[in-house]
Amino acid sequence: MTGVRTAAYSAGVVRQDAFTPGDRLSAAVSQPLKVVSGTMAVTAASGVDAAGQPVLATTQLALRPQATERALEAAYTLPVDRGAMLSFSVIHRHNADHEQGRTDRAAGVRYSLAF
Repeated sequence: MTGVRTAAYSAGVVRQDAFTPGDRLSAAVSQPLKVVSGTMAVTAASGVDAAGQPVLATTQLALRPQATERALEAAYTLPVDRGAMLSFSVIHRHNADHEQGRTDRAAGVRYSLAF
């Protein structure tokens, strides 16, 4: 491998006591880790010669994907009882897994209890 460089970022904001005391509203935008430059040499058998010995061929592969994933997340957490919290979250990924045109969405609910 030669010249491999990667990049990632994430930025978010959180608002405490957004609607009621003890709740939390948050939002984030991110780009998951991605190779931005680099190549890799792959050597593999491409056939056999007249003596039955493998013929090897080396190919240079670019490691940089064709697209860049961007993710948007939002979450809301509120206290529901002494030591208990309930959270709701959603995420939208554009060019998910760095694949051009792939969209991915998810939602979640979490209940946590401190004891």
